[in-house]
Amino acid sequence: MGQAQSLLQPYVNEVAVYLKDVNKEAVREFIQENRWKLAAGCAVGWVAWRIYNYPRNLPPGPYGPPFIGAVHQLGSEKYYEDFDRLGKKYGDIYSITVFGK
Repeated sequence: MGQAQSLLQPYVNEVAVYLKDVNKEAVREFIQENRWKLAAGCAVGWVAWRIYNYPRNLPPGPYGPPFIGAVHQLGSEKYYEDFDRLGKKYGDIYSITVFGK
């Protein structure tokens, strides 16, 4: 047994004892009853994290909804016209977020 494993063994044993006493049916029922609340909480947390971690040193540019970004503003087949339109609106240097990148 390695040194890391021997250091973690007391904690592993403690967690194993705790998990043995957990009523798995009660946990399953709690998740089923509150799945929309849990999903909404995760979504709100993710959006808050994205807003908080949004790079603040980027040039100006269009901001779109989460996940898709500004892809809806690049809808035509002549993409160079879309970029030209954005350049006229935001200047020669601008940033654009597409699919979160």
